[in-house]
Amino acid sequence: MPKGKNDRTKWGLPKGTVAKTLRSMIKPGLGDDELDAIAVVLFSHLMIEQHLDRLFYFIMSHDLNRFKLTSVRDAKKPIPELETEREEKLWDRISNMSFGNKVNLLDPVMSIYDDTLASSLREIGTVRNKIMHDEPWQKIAFKGESIWTEGGVEEFFMGAQSCAGCIDKVHEMLSETRELRENWGKRLQELGESLY
Repeated sequence: MPKGKNDRTKWGLPKGTVAKTLRSMIKPGLGDDELDAIAVVLFSHLMIEQHLDRLFYFIMSHDLNRFKLTSVRDAKKPIPELETEREEKLWDRISNMSFGNKVNLLDPVMSIYDDTLASSLREIGTVRNKIMHDEPWQKIAFKGESIWTEGGVEEFFMGAQSCAGCIDKVHEMLSETRELRENWGKRLQELGESLY
């Protein structure tokens, strides 16, 4: 049976293989193994960035709504609505920052837990950037292993998992410190003293 109009998308691509057809047009010679490696790199990078975003937000949002509402604009809004607006604006700013800026700004805090974490994160970011900016593929490596090999992609993923775990440990450490500070602040307040 001849292929008809119903076998094509509105742009004329064969139905059922649109992504594969486009992939072969964009990057001829890219096979399934390379595509899987790219997916691992991109999703691992995204996972780490989400951990960084949560850590950054945790650090920045703590005192966000303790500031006095003094502006005319602030006075016209109910406090819960204003707090939500500030939190959303903070989250938008954080999520729109570049990966490198997040790592650079969080480096001093993260180095308390692991002084090599930021450099590992930068290496992960570099691999992602090389893929996205079409560096010669054969030269892209992580920890000395080509990411186009099973060992290399596994090394990349395990490195990303390790970084995400370290970021979570930093978050946990800061959370415990904040909790201690708040508890001591309450206790000192009960005694009529000030924490600061």
